[in-house]
Amino acid sequence: MDPIDPDLALAFTSAAAVGSSMIRAFRIDDAKACTRLCRRILLFAAAPPPSDLAGIVRALTGLDNIFAALGLLTRRLAPLGTTDAIHLRNAAAALTSLRDVLGSGSTAGLHPACIPAGHRRHLTGTRPSAAPARPGRPGTGRTARPS
Repeated sequence: MDPIDPDLALAFTSAAAVGSSMIRAFRIDDAKACTRLCRRILLFAAAPPPSDLAGIVRALTGLDNIFAALGLLTRRLAPLGTTDAIHLRNAAAALTSLRDVLGSGSTAGLHPACIPAGHRRHLTGTRPSAAPARPGRPGTGRTARPS
């Protein structure tokens, strides 16, 4: 078996620790949600490393799916104990680190239209939906001229 990436190992063990805590608290449905997140992380870790742009896009999509599952789990377990909240933050930080590593190597030299939306903000420092201020728009300090 190939060695697992340390960030994926941290994300997996953090999610598993929260699942274990949910079992101890008899929150079986929440423990099942943690198990599903752990399964997604393991399936992602078992995939072959990306070798081309399509592979990198698949890997980034897989990470986005894991992030979505982690976000849903965090919202589902909203009143968390301190330890569980720390574990979920550790999992999110580890996945973010892995995503940054994958994203930085994959987008070098690409045309901005070819870069996935989540990476444009990282490269340009702006939100993808940031619209320029228009005259007369509230909060911009500009007023529309009367016609």
